[in-house]
Amino acid sequence: MNAPVSFEHTLTTAHRDAIEHANCWRGRCVNQFARGERLISEALLTAVPGAKLPMLLGQRVDKLAKLVEAKPKSANAIETFRGLGSIRNAIVHGDGSVFIDGQGRWLLQLTFVAGNALVQETVNELEADRLLREIQQCVQRLGTQLRANSRTRDRAGTPS
Repeated sequence: MNAPVSFEHTLTTAHRDAIEHANCWRGRCVNQFARGERLISEALLTAVPGAKLPMLLGQRVDKLAKLVEAKPKSANAIETFRGLGSIRNAIVHGDGSVFIDGQGRWLLQLTFVAGNALVQETVNELEADRLLREIQQCVQRLGTQLRANSRTRDRAGTPS
């Protein structure tokens, strides 16, 4: 009897490389989203010491947005982060499949549940770097604005 052939042995080197590159890109995106989530949570813990944080990220974002609505730059940074919610859910929660297009570039198809439907998002290698930079810039801006709020609060002694 022949031993079963594993899926990994049936892949070409190009496909294995594409899977590795797509997964590395995805990991960098997940790390950026985790930083953004941490920034949101820390800002809430600082603004409302001892408060129990909501379980879901969307609820935390809503709560923080209400706290900073009088600060347009901070509110805008939070809304921009919220606007990445769909792609965040795809990247973080999606079941990924990697394909190679006719030019030898990878495509990452992510399937996830949104509401009560299965949704698919596809990211190609050409747009992946742009998307990662967009996420990084959003998280950096979020951090800058939330730290500025924290410094204002520290100087005044109360949330501002």
